[in-house]
Amino acid sequence: MITRQMMDSAANLLMLDEGFKQFVYKDTKGIPTIGFGRNLRDKGISKAEAEWLLQNDIRDTYQELLRNIPWICQLNEARQAVLCDLAFNLGIVGFMAFKSFLGFVQRCQWQQAAEDLLKTEVAKQEPLRIARLARILETGQL
Repeated sequence: MITRQMMDSAANLLMLDEGFKQFVYKDTKGIPTIGFGRNLRDKGISKAEAEWLLQNDIRDTYQELLRNIPWICQLNEARQAVLCDLAFNLGIVGFMAFKSFLGFVQRCQWQQAAEDLLKTEVAKQEPLRIARLARILETGQL
């Protein structure tokens, strides 16, 4: 049975030997790798790991939204989730470029916000996603 002490000892050795890389790199054999030597070609990540990463990304995205549009906290949960989805997808800079859309949202003009969102370039690229998000914005329900 693997003990916590052995896990900690192995982790300390691996962190020292592998080093930490925040972004994907190719190891000495040309294999895409990240973190402390995670082989992305052969091991990848599990669904649980991906969900953990997503939760962190959502938290980061929401913090960016609060810094840029502090009034987001006045919206209901469904509408906050839509803005978080858009900011995650577009990046905060791309999202903040949606000036008219954000104006409609801030004024709680849901139909106009939905219509404005449906006219964006991203709506042409991801029509089903944006149509769903526009519907949630308009109704305020997931």
